Amino acid sequence: MKEICENFYNDLHSSKVHVPEIQLRAEEEEIPAVMLDEIKNALSKIKPDRSPGKDKIETEYLKAGRDALNKALAERFTKYLKTSTIPSSWLTSETVLLRKKEDP
Repeated sequence: MKEICENFYNDLHSSKVHVPEIQLRAEEEEIPAVMLDEIKNALSKIKPDRSPGKDKIETEYLKAGRDALNKALAERFTKYLKTSTIPSSWLTSETVLLRKKEDP
C-alpha cells in the first residue's frame, strides 16, 4: 500500500514540462515587507484541528504567539522574499492517509 501511494503522489507532483525561468521583477524594484496584518490574517484562517508539521508546533501555539511571534514571522518571510530563498524544510512534505468510515 505504501509503495502504491508513493508512486501515485510522486507521479502526480512530477512535472514533465520544461518551464523556462522568467524575471518577475525589475532588479531595482523594492520588495515590500510582509505586514503584521498579513500574518495575523493568515494565522486566523488556519483550522484549529490541523496536524502540526515536522516542527511539531500546534496551531493554537501559533495563534497564541501574539505580536512577538507575528513580528518574527513577518521579518522572516520578508527576508525570504527579498533574498529569493526557500527554507529546505519547506521543500519536503509528509502525506498521511486517513481512512474514513464511508471508504471501501
